[in-house]
Amino acid sequence: MTLQRLAEGRAAPSDALRTEPPAPCEYRHACEAPPWAHAADVSSLTSRECEIMLALGDCLSNAKIASTLFITERTVRKHIAGIFAKLTIASRSEAAVIASHRQRALRLKSGVSDTFEILAEPESLISSSTLERRQ
Repeated sequence: MTLQRLAEGRAAPSDALRTEPPAPCEYRHACEAPPWAHAADVSSLTSRECEIMLALGDCLSNAKIASTLFITERTVRKHIAGIFAKLTIASRSEAAVIASHRQRALRLKSGVSDTFEILAEPESLISSSTLERRQ
């Protein structure tokens, strides 16, 4: 209706930019996790699977995950298959949503540092046990 009034010259341009706030039942905060993400039991994951989940949460490719964790891409695929089975999910997107909303639990279980600089510093994605094996 406002656009029609604007076209007819009966409304100021600023009126066209105003919108009604969405109804409370239709609005969902961007950082609010869907119920199935809260229901995911990440306690059943191994520490390596938690590391992989964190990497999936950062949208890293299998190749990047493999090079960061010093494992093969085939091993990464096997871990991802295990994660999908344990969490009863079917896509990397679902894993990324769970990882982003359960990040703290995954970091604690995997031993990964609590910084948010995984992409800037891939070393922070490596657990202390992996670092010990490298040395």
